[in-house]
Amino acid sequence: MSKHFFKTLKIERFRGIQSLEMGGLERVNLFVGKNNCGKTSVLEAAFLLSNISNPDLLIGMQNIRGVVVEDSSALRDFFYQRNHEKGIELTVSQVEGRRKLRITPLYGNLQAGQVSGGPSTIPGNSGTMCVPHFAETSIPGQSLTGIHYDFVVRDKASKHGNYEATTRWTKPGNNEFTSSFDSQYKETMPSCYMARQGYNQAFVDSMLHAKRKDLLLRTLQSVDPNVADIRTNSQGLVSVDTGLDSFVPINLLGDGIMRILNILSTIEYVSNGILFIDEIERGLHVTALERVWEVILDRSEKANVQIFLITHSADVVESLRNVLDGKLSSDSVACYRLVKFEEDDATHAFRYSSKQLRLALDSHTDIRF
Repeated sequence: MSKHFFKTLKIERFRGIQSLEMGGLERVNLFVGKNNCGKTSVLEAAFLLSNISNPDLLIGMQNIRGVVVEDSSALRDFFYQRNHEKGIELTVSQVEGRRKLRITPLYGNLQAGQVSGGPSTIPGNSGTMCVPHFAETSIPGQSLTGIHYDFVVRDKASKHGNYEATTRWTKPGNNEFTSSFDSQYKETMPSCYMARQGYNQAFVDSMLHAKRKDLLLRTLQSVDPNVADIRTNSQGLVSVDTGLDSFVPINLLGDGIMRILNILSTIEYVSNGILFIDEIERGLHVTALERVWEVILDRSEKANVQIFLITHSADVVESLRNVLDGKLSSDSVACYRLVKFEEDDATHAFRYSSKQLRLALDSHTDIRF
């Protein structure tokens, strides 16, 4: 088990989560629950902790969610109920060490509600988007112009443990921002966040250069037996030999095979690190789910990668149970059902070991609710 692996996670005032604590994290951790219960927020919070020195990730997370980030007012979305006066606190204990991140606002001097500039454009999740924007703040007379990071890392590699970083808009009314980083801290934990379909050609190239073509082919052949060879070209395209008179772009074989290629190559790329997968079922037919779980469980163990993933699909949970039967010990996988209670808006995580998961499904309990 990698020294980086997370064992406990605590989230305070992040997105829609007022507070949440969970323990017993394993090598593979699946999160389920109703819409708007905080599943994606848990993945994002853990990802921030895995890249604890990089405040630019907040901008990337908004883009992944399809939010056009035009000025720093978009950063309010990360604070619980968009109220940033108390800040955000994220804490994780690891196999060796501990990390804590506090995110607090930076303010300018615009009046609340004042228009901070004309519309600007930045690439969004579905292309270039253009909308007007306004300065927003919960403190009269000030506008949110950036965020400040205070973070603590306690492990053998850290020099003194306490660090700082910031992201601030260069001037109100545009989508340009500047970030400062603590030169004394160097991140040692590989990690990656997967939210979209498709694949990363650089990760596939890395496997091919490491002479892992046999592993790629065996995995792809389990989905499409006609795949006889795989290669990449100078244009960054992955192509396969399916017995035709020329190589075929893998994109033409469907979303499922690309999803499996992406999962496999990303696991190998973040060896000895952590991988976060949002909605594992995207692009996958129900008949491919067991094979995907086999890839995840086998390769995460061999590459020493901890995985956090979420699903809305009962088929994903059922296929995990089928693969777990007789193949893994109970200390390899955990499933968490997230529930938000309306009375106090508190979020709770109910943990299932792999044995408890099998027992629940055998009794026809739908753990997603």
